[in-house]
Amino acid sequence: MKVGDTVKLNQVFDPASLSMVDWDRLGLVLGFNCGLVQVFWGEDFPCEDEYPEQLVVV
Repeated sequence: MKVGDTVKLNQVFDPASLSMVDWDRLGLVLGFNCGLVQVFWGEDFPCEDEYPEQLVVV
């Protein structure tokens, strides 16, 4: 995984169903900080820190 890669989350926790679900949003890797990956998911999530093991490069 490198800066500029397109990624998606493996799965996310949905509190409504109390289960793990797929999230169909794609993100762009902006950088790395303290072992976390900084991802741009859109204007509503412009720079989110994500654990690398939760991301898949597409």
